[in-house]
Amino acid sequence: ITAYAVKLWTVIYPETPVSWSINKTNIAITQIDISVNNQMRVPKLTVNNVTENPVSVNPQGKVLQYLNITPQNIVETDLKSVKITFRVERDWIIENNIDEDTVALNRYKDGVWNKLSTTQSSSDDTYIYYQAETPGFSIFAITGEEKGGVTTTTTPEVATTSTIPIVTTTIAGSGKETKMKMTILVGVTLVVILLAVVGFWLFNKKKIE
Repeated sequence: ITAYAVKLWTVIYPETPVSWSINKTNIAITQIDISVNNQMRVPKLTVNNVTENPVSVNPQGKVLQYLNITPQNIVETDLKSVKITFRVERDWIIENNIDEDTVALNRYKDGVWNKLSTTQSSSDDTYIYYQAETPGFSIFAITGEEKGGVTTTTTPEVATTSTIPIVTTTIAGSGKETKMKMTILVGVTLVVILLAVVGFWLFNKKKIE
């Protein structure tokens, strides 16, 4: 434990919900809102952070902080609604490659971690604020999931074939490359024609003999 906060009420009435603002540097929870079904006399809450997982089961995801909320004179079945607001540093999200939409408050109950319904409520330059609803108090963990791997799609190279190979020489200046291609193509064509003429002449000569 490196930080804790305590709140004591004289009484909480069903018709009057209460709100507790927490301003502790090392506690990610910033506010707890409570409404009750039945009157509670002298209810008390103690919130403290925990540097290591206090139970043997690990929650899913990357853990920002473990927290313990200890109730006194509070019966869980008398709770109508409990909303917990907490903050997450933007630097932590960036450094751990966290998808900010996956950040959630988890509650440890009956030997398992239960991910609570969590929504993003606001943000500033330093923090993103979230709000979660819980049916009661216990040990909590703020977690986030890493972003999925980026899939890179590579376009396959298409090979082309040509009956007459063309040598391309790049020469500085506009239009020179095209002229060079045309010169080579004309030269190859003339050679083909010349060979055809010579072949035809030799064929006729042999026929006459």
